[in-house]
Amino acid sequence: MDPPHIPAQEREAADLLLLRGVQRGDPAGLDALIDRYWLALVAYAARLLGDWDAAEDAGQEAFVRLWERREQWTTDGSVRALLYQMVRNVALNQLKGDDTHSRLLELRTEHPAPRTPVEELGAAEVQRAFEDAVADLPERRREVFLLARLDCLTHRQIAAVMEISPQTVANQLGAALAELRTRLGGLLDQPAAREDATREAHRMR
Repeated sequence: MDPPHIPAQEREAADLLLLRGVQRGDPAGLDALIDRYWLALVAYAARLLGDWDAAEDAGQEAFVRLWERREQWTTDGSVRALLYQMVRNVALNQLKGDDTHSRLLELRTEHPAPRTPVEELGAAEVQRAFEDAVADLPERRREVFLLARLDCLTHRQIAAVMEISPQTVANQLGAALAELRTRLGGLLDQPAAREDATREAHRMR
């Protein structure tokens, strides 16, 4: 995985070179993309599916499709957004299947959902309140917020992943932040809690 200080434009350019290698049938390009994005994509799928094992299956299926359909992909957009969109489609297709959905319900009782950065907050009260507030956001709004804050995707990338307009992304993110500020305002007025929440917000960017 690339160090976080690498500029986005350089990362995007490097991703495009790797995708072009995949299109030429170079397995090294595929391996490099897997190394770069595997954990982030599986974590994203786990948020959608509620189970880490199922999320890993979704990630594996997405990369298999990337390889099998390598001649179909274009190199005029964000490779990162393409990968997130593929994983999202695989995960949503899993949830549509009755058998898969039943298996996921069983798995959820055996394996807890993966821990998120929110669970690392120092103040337990703020942690619980923040998790509850995010969980109570409308489904689309919650997904936009987490893609922006946890995965650090741009508005345009989120729009490509979710197949909505960048303006819709901006509207949903703004509404999510307004709802969270309203709900957490009382807690964030406490100095210690405010410091913890601020530190968490910086970590999530």
